Amino acid sequence: MKPSGAHTHPGGGGLALAVAVIAVAAVAVPVIHALTNLIEVLAVIIAALAALGTAALVCLLRLRRQPPRTLPPQLYGSPSVHAVQGRPGPRALPARPEVHLHFHGVGAEDVAEILRRAQDGPRR
Repeated sequence: MKPSGAHTHPGGGGLALAVAVIAVAAVAVPVIHALTNLIEVLAVIIAALAALGTAALVCLLRLRRQPPRTLPPQLYGSPSVHAVQGRPGPRALPARPEVHLHFHGVGAEDVAEILRRAQDGPRR
């Protein structure tokens, strides 16, 4: 077979392939960059939620371990639990009169003198 002057080679020119690779790269690189940024943001959010969840769990476990706080029975106005069960109860606090002092328009020296006299007790 004799070669003729007009013929084609399979695969075409290399210029079309180069343009196609550059076009795909021009679109793919920004998309990949955006996806990696999104993955980083999601990783930070997941880590923060995990830290908050761990802190909340630790707080809940500590609260469950503590005994409930209640007032002593004599402060409720009911009989002492100890007296009902036959054991001596806690000593009651001595009754003290409530005193509300209001110093309007009185100087510091006068207030000091009033308080000193109140601590000394009434004069006879």
